Amino acid sequence: NHGVTVQEIGLAQAAEIAVVREELEALSCRLAARLATPADIADLRRIIVRDSSSVASGDLDELITSEFGFHERLLQMTQNQTLIRLLAGLRDAILRFRRAAILLPDRPEEVVSEHAQVVDAMEAGDAATAEALLREHIRRSNARLQESVRSDKQGSHTGGG
Repeated sequence: NHGVTVQEIGLAQAAEIAVVREELEALSCRLAARLATPADIADLRRIIVRDSSSVASGDLDELITSEFGFHERLLQMTQNQTLIRLLAGLRDAILRFRRAAILLPDRPEEVVSEHAQVVDAMEAGDAATAEALLREHIRRSNARLQESVRSDKQGSHTGGG
């Protein structure tokens, strides 16, 4: 039951965290894109290759770890210690959301594609597009997760879940 971990937090608090996460991670991406070196881009591409391998092999635990690494690498690239501390304070809750969201049907493949699009924009020097793509990536995960939680709740009310 993939909705359980989010419900432990409480749906209202989960919605609040989702809004804050979206803003902080979008900011993180924009700052990282502005500072990205060729070595940073290469690091991100290696993470995406690892993500693809995890999806292909069905190793979702590895994908979750790697996906977390992608966002952490973006955050480190910002060199902004305040932003790093703020997101660190939300890390446990964010990891619960990521784990639950990535287990949804078709989401692993979407994650890999969305990360690749972000890195493509960063490599092109387009921080605004990279930020918009990352924001959409997080919104899509949150929306898919909310749908899942709603369907789980409906299933439990009808005895089917």
